[in-house]
Amino acid sequence: MFVIVGYPHAGKRKTAQQIFERTRFFPFKQPIQTGYFEREQFIVISSRYYVSEAYLTRIKTLIERHAASDTSFVITLNLSFGNTRWSIECLLDYFNRSGFEVHYLVLHCSMLSKQVVSESDLALFEQQVVNGTVYLFDRLVTQSLLRISERTAEVKDVMLKVLEKKNRSW
Repeated sequence: MFVIVGYPHAGKRKTAQQIFERTRFFPFKQPIQTGYFEREQFIVISSRYYVSEAYLTRIKTLIERHAASDTSFVITLNLSFGNTRWSIECLLDYFNRSGFEVHYLVLHCSMLSKQVVSESDLALFEQQVVNGTVYLFDRLVTQSLLRISERTAEVKDVMLKVLEKKNRSW
């Protein structure tokens, strides 16, 4: 399972779109494939605006629906903590208990401004990740399509290495 994490406007959805060379995802249909990952199949779960509890219900439903298939899940997640409807604590708790090998792909920089993930939010995030590996992509991409594409290539390379390692262990 891959979880693309970042502040709003970090480019989580754009990254998923570039990875899979499509602009829309239909997770209730069949898994998708892309040439870069050859025979791998993916379910992409992405939402721009969600209430955490409702998003968690959607994620659980989709995982249950596709659990029997050899599918990797890619989920986008806004980095938000605290006592709000959008805080991710319940999602991280679910991922920690899920039994999945979770790879968190943290997009450090915003696409629209020079905002970066604060050290305190990153530390809190890493503290709450009990089951998983955190990868930080700190390339500054502000309003640069080239840099956004370069960061996406870095994300794809990490995903490919993880998938190759998983396939070797079978």
